[in-house]
Amino acid sequence: MKILRWKKLPYLLAAIIAVIVIALAALLALDQNADESGRNEETGQFVWESAGDETDADAQTTPGQTAAEEAAREVLRQKERADILLLSDEELWERFDDAVLIGDSRVEGFRLYTSVPSVRILAKNGATILHMDSVAGQAADLAPESIFIAYGINDIKSELGKDAQGYAALAEEKIGALSQMAPEAEIYVNSILPASPARESAEPVYRKVPAYNEALHAMCERRHWHFVDNSGIAQAHSSLYVDDGIHLTAGFYRYWGQNMLLTQLDGRQ
Repeated sequence: MKILRWKKLPYLLAAIIAVIVIALAALLALDQNADESGRNEETGQFVWESAGDETDADAQTTPGQTAAEEAAREVLRQKERADILLLSDEELWERFDDAVLIGDSRVEGFRLYTSVPSVRILAKNGATILHMDSVAGQAADLAPESIFIAYGINDIKSELGKDAQGYAALAEEKIGALSQMAPEAEIYVNSILPASPARESAEPVYRKVPAYNEALHAMCERRHWHFVDNSGIAQAHSSLYVDDGIHLTAGFYRYWGQNMLLTQLDGRQ
């Protein structure tokens, strides 16, 4: 039996609290529905009506039942999210055995600091979105279920595409070509991780990251690709950047991997 790590207890407690709150909300919804639709207004007594010849199950579904079903789904979703946060490092990286990770030096860190199979990490130091042309065929040959893409920091510095909209158009072209080569794979586009505040001060070009991410997000919505929003983990774990303000320490990759899996989970529900 595995011993639960103390540092994981806050996640588990949060999940338990969420389950309790959702369950109580479902019970209240059921009670309210019964009070509103099952009580005779004159006598105050509950009246149970026969369904008669009604055979359509949907017609017999009450708002309370619908709320309970939605609450049950939310309970399951929260449990699955908690399970991801409680995965050991080994279990976490095993979840990427049927995936491919494509990107720049930041993605190269998955090769250095995780147990994701090296063959499934198609990354290159200094790469931009143009790098996809050279690895798309290799990615498709691996027949992945999921493809996670993470470029952008070098692209912004080199002003590839000239501005956020131009860059998103170029990214759409490159990712679209990959998607055609691997039509069975789900596409996940990571938001561009920002530079550290100190690096932004030294090189203001990196302050464009939010605008580029907005354009990428809109692109993903239009093409029905999944957008992995990394802004939260970048802010919460800013201490896990190395001194150059661009690259990441080993500890950051667990949070990044979790965030990609959580986005994957949300996309499947």
